[in-house]
Amino acid sequence: MVLNILNALFNVKYLSPQQLSGFDNYKYSCIDNSPISTYISHPLWNWVVQFYPRWLAPNVLTLCGASIVMACYALVVFFDYDLTANSADSPAELNIPSWVWVVCAVGTFLAHLLDGTDGKQARRTGASGPTGELFDHGFGECLLVLHLPPDLLARFLVDRTIYDYDFFSFRARAVQRYSANFAQPSSCRTSRFYCQSLGKVQHGRPVPFLGIRCQSIRHHSFQFFLFDGFNFAHLCIGAFYVSCVLSLVMSLYNIHFAYWVEKSGKQNCLYEALLPLFPSLLLFGSAIFWGIFSPGKVLDRDPRAFFWTMGVVFSNIAVHLIIAQMSNTRAQTMNLLLFFYTLMTTLSSFNLLFFSELLLLRVSSIVFTLAHLHFGICVIRQLCDHFNIQPFSLAYLQKRDE
Repeated sequence: MVLNILNALFNVKYLSPQQLSGFDNYKYSCIDNSPISTYISHPLWNWVVQFYPRWLAPNVLTLCGASIVMACYALVVFFDYDLTANSADSPAELNIPSWVWVVCAVGTFLAHLLDGTDGKQARRTGASGPTGELFDHGFGECLLVLHLPPDLLARFLVDRTIYDYDFFSFRARAVQRYSANFAQPSSCRTSRFYCQSLGKVQHGRPVPFLGIRCQSIRHHSFQFFLFDGFNFAHLCIGAFYVSCVLSLVMSLYNIHFAYWVEKSGKQNCLYEALLPLFPSLLLFGSAIFWGIFSPGKVLDRDPRAFFWTMGVVFSNIAVHLIIAQMSNTRAQTMNLLLFFYTLMTTLSSFNLLFFSELLLLRVSSIVFTLAHLHFGICVIRQLCDHFNIQPFSLAYLQKRDE
């Protein structure tokens, strides 16, 4: 009975026949030529993947990596839900324990390792396909919600609460991720995927070393001045923003190269090429407006829920964009989550609600998360049924060989 209910619940067909047909014709094309990837990451991943059993499905690696990041985020949230621990005004006994940062450092490294080897395991086992790639990239967008690296930087390096830094760092990372997707393979803009390795280097690899270093040194030790008015915190946060800007510049260059040099751009007019920018601009505009003009000051009262809700909606937008790119269909300018988020922020900002604004934020964070999970599960199930494969098992490959 329960299985029948769950099967009916997650049997919604979100993908149209046109999109499914587009997935049939999808071919993966990627360029990843950064020095870090060429000389460090890929050699490491090629070595590690040799130790995986051939029966291990690549999606299991993706799911394990994502679960590790989620666990690290949950651990930090448990010790500091309101983003005030480790600040100057926080009592020492309320600071996040040093061992938490060690766990997050190791966990982030392992998650990045699993994320890098899942594709190589797919090619090694002959399980490569659009379903696995969508699963991988979709999780990448979902994990944007768990913005742990900026937390690590700002918490240890800034002698204050981090609402403003976290708000802007989240949007900077979102711009970096969305701009990377904006120039992805078989897309509405280009026909090749360009890995945004610079962003990965800045956001992923230094975190383990920073975390391990921080576990043995009090956070105040990092608050020294390099010169008048400019401390180590400003240097690290500035480097973070520079990496995001450079990543955006690289994405714009890739689009320019695809359209005006290589002539591989998919759209025949500027309007269609820039259309996917509309939902993200609407989301960030709504979030900023709400954060500034909220009558109940929801950003100050529950920053975690505020960031989480905005991140879930952004993840949903990005996943829709990836689907449009991979299926070679028109990108959506609006989806249900974005519509309700915009409506919610508008009503809240103009004080048109008949109930608590904070309650609306917290309830919407749960509802939006469940809706996004439902969308992702149903899409993966629909693709698995379409290609007659299993998401977490390679048994179907043996049956095909027989």
